[in-house]
Amino acid sequence: MPEKSAECAPDYSKLSIDEIQRDLDKRYVKGSAYVSTAFWDDVRAEEINKQCMDMISPTDGKQILELGCGIGGSAPFISNCGGYIGTDLSNEAIKTASQHFGSKPGFSFIVMDAQEVKFPDCTFDLVIAKEVIEHVPDIKLTLQEAFRVLKPGGSILITSPNRNSLHLRINRMLGYEDFTCSFDHIRELTYEEIEQLGK
Repeated sequence: MPEKSAECAPDYSKLSIDEIQRDLDKRYVKGSAYVSTAFWDDVRAEEINKQCMDMISPTDGKQILELGCGIGGSAPFISNCGGYIGTDLSNEAIKTASQHFGSKPGFSFIVMDAQEVKFPDCTFDLVIAKEVIEHVPDIKLTLQEAFRVLKPGGSILITSPNRNSLHLRINRMLGYEDFTCSFDHIRELTYEEIEQLGK
């Protein structure tokens, strides 16, 4: 059996927020954070971005908060808005996002834990959390924070891998162990589990 290397992925469900942040920063510095490993990754990301932009448009005049924006998130796809703030736990990701998109008028990026959103109640017209909730230790708290900072009548857009996707159901039927889409996903949910979170 091959020996495990020192570069083995940590179990994010057992790490503190500070440890997750340090690991993410290391990965961003090395260029190994959230890189596409297959054509499917690129196709899926492109489709998610297209569908999300169709859902939130038009964004004119809207104050937008994006949780877990990574190195830019939705910033490349939004041209007109009242203001956009992208947040991420990684210092390195925010540094890169700021370099690439921080000069867009009204766009800014700050380091922030999605479980502790440091904005007053009812601040944003739109909160975006694309492929984020599966990364946070407390999904319910993250959603509570997102709704807290949302203005009355505002919108929240959330995407997340489905733990009951066809390939995972087939995997289970064949008797194989469940797996997540990424090693740093703490918990992936089914559609029904996400629905229950809102109750």
